Amino acid sequence: MRRWLVVAIVAGLADTTMLLAQAYAPRPTGFISDRAELLDATAEAEIEKLLDQLERDTTAELMVATVPSLNGVSASEYANQLFAHWQTGKKGLDNGVLVVVAPAEREMFIEVGYGLEGILPDGLAGEVVRDAFLPRFKENNYRQGIREGADRLAAIVRAGHVLTPEERKRFESAGAINPWYLLPLFALFTGGGAFAVGVGIGSRTFGAMAWGLIFGGSAVVMAALILSVLLTALVPFSLAMAWWGAVLARRPGWLAQLRGTAKAGTTNWILGEGTSTTGGRRGGSSAESAGRSSRRMGGGRSGGGGAGGSW
Repeated sequence: MRRWLVVAIVAGLADTTMLLAQAYAPRPTGFISDRAELLDATAEAEIEKLLDQLERDTTAELMVATVPSLNGVSASEYANQLFAHWQTGKKGLDNGVLVVVAPAEREMFIEVGYGLEGILPDGLAGEVVRDAFLPRFKENNYRQGIREGADRLAAIVRAGHVLTPEERKRFESAGAINPWYLLPLFALFTGGGAFAVGVGIGSRTFGAMAWGLIFGGSAVVMAALILSVLLTALVPFSLAMAWWGAVLARRPGWLAQLRGTAKAGTTNWILGEGTSTTGGRRGGSSAESAGRSSRRMGGGRSGGGGAGGSW
C-alpha cells in the first residue's frame, strides 16, 4: 500500500512539473513577456524602456506577462504561481509586481510582492485595473491598455508613498465586495436547507431534516460572520421555505417517495424512505430522492495580494 502511495505521489509530482513547464514560460529576457502577441515591436520597446528605467531608479521590478491560456485556472492563481516561478522582485526586498493578461479568457490580475503591499494594496491595485486596464481592454485595445496600466503602476511604485491607515481603508473598501451582493447565494443555500428541514418535519423523516440543518445552518453561520444584517433577510425567507417544504411533504406523492407510503398521519419518525427508527426496509434519504531578464530575478516573494478583473 505504501509503495503504491509513493508511486502515486512521484507520478503526481512529475505531472505537476511537466504542467508547470508547459504553462509557465522560462524567465523572460526583459520585463515584457508577450506570449499572447498583443503588442507590436514599437509598443513592447516603449513599455520595456519604461519598466527598465523604473528598476534602475527604484530597484522595483514591474513585469507584464500576456498568456495565450490560463490552462484552466483563475487569473489570480496563475499570476501567483507565475510570480513564484519567476521570483519577481529583489531578494530581501520582495519589491516585485506582476501583471498577467489573458485575452482568451478575458481576465487579468496584478500580483504584488510583500515589500510593496504598503504602497500598492489590493484596493489601489483594483482601482488601477478598473480605471487604466479594463476600459481599453473592453475596446480590444490591448496595446494602449497595457501601456496606460503600466504607466499608472510605475508612477505609484516610483512615488513610494506608503499609505496611511485611513488611505488603506478607503482603497480596500473601494475594492471590497459589497456583502449584499452575496445575498442571492446565501438565500440559495439557506432556502434549500430550510426547505429540506420543512420536508423532514412534514414527512417525519430524520434524513431530510438533518441534511437541511447542516446544509442551511452552515450558510447561516457564514452569513452571520460576513455581515450579520444579512440574517434580517434570510430568516423570514428560510421560514417561508420551511413552511412550503412541510406542506408539500404531506402530499401523498411526496410521502410515497419519502416514507414508502402515501398515507398521512403516521406518528413514527424514520431515517428515510421506508426506513423506520425501529426497523424496517432501508431506502434512500429524502435529500437523495429530492435531488523579465534572469539577471534581474533576485528571489522576490509575493504577499498573495493583488487585484484582478474581467472584461
